[in-house]
Amino acid sequence: MSLVSGPGRAQSAGSGLPTALQLVVEKHVQYIQNLDKRKDELEYWLTEHLRLNGIYWGLTALHLLRSPDALPRQETIAFVLSCQHEHGGFGAAPGHDAHMLYTVSAVQILVMVDALDDLDNYGRQGRNGVGGCTGS
Repeated sequence: MSLVSGPGRAQSAGSGLPTALQLVVEKHVQYIQNLDKRKDELEYWLTEHLRLNGIYWGLTALHLLRSPDALPRQETIAFVLSCQHEHGGFGAAPGHDAHMLYTVSAVQILVMVDALDDLDNYGRQGRNGVGGCTGS
């Protein structure tokens, strides 16, 4: 499922641009895919507070690059749901305090991977819990 259309999308190899100016989509997709595989680097752990937002922005970039399925769907859903608190809100990563920003990112991610039903089936308090958290 692509969330983008029209001009400005990632150009294909037949775009008419000189090779030096063409976007190498595969390399960008690989970079995004590999961001979660750098757990041996200090920067990975120092940016834990950005994890959920990073997934949102990574998915957005992948949609723009016409590669919306480049991240493993089930692992993405499992991580997002692991960030949810009992009251329905989401933190930046498991064990982080819930916040409106991360809650919105979590819902956006679940929409992008077509997993709102997973929130109802496996999340804490389902959609109503998230709505209660954001509405208070």
